[in-house]
Amino acid sequence: MVFSPEDFKYSHHHLWVKPDGRVAVVGITEDLHDQLKDVQSVDLPMEADELEPDTECMTFHLKTGLYDIMSPLTGRIVSTNKRLILNPSKMLIAPYTDGWLFKMEYDEPEELELLMSSEEYSAMTA
Repeated sequence: MVFSPEDFKYSHHHLWVKPDGRVAVVGITEDLHDQLKDVQSVDLPMEADELEPDTECMTFHLKTGLYDIMSPLTGRIVSTNKRLILNPSKMLIAPYTDGWLFKMEYDEPEELELLMSSEEYSAMTA
């Protein structure tokens, strides 16, 4: 069974969201981590990029092709994990801590309620 921290929210696109005030830290789940074995590089979003839910916001370059990441919320990028540019495998080593992708200021707090709980995400991936 895949580990999913209980205090996080989860998207159908296998992202975790950890709200902290009006900023949310976003990363990939362990389930997606297991699918992305050969990440060669990462195209991170730019700070101040405006995001909408379920729209492409960044890309992983794999040996087998590209994998697009979809935004889980409406808002703007306030920070990206630039360490992933030099060492994209960092996100695969620790997907729930050092492997975070970006931080975003979200506009619609009610969108958090549309994301899944840990239990719901675990049931979806079972």
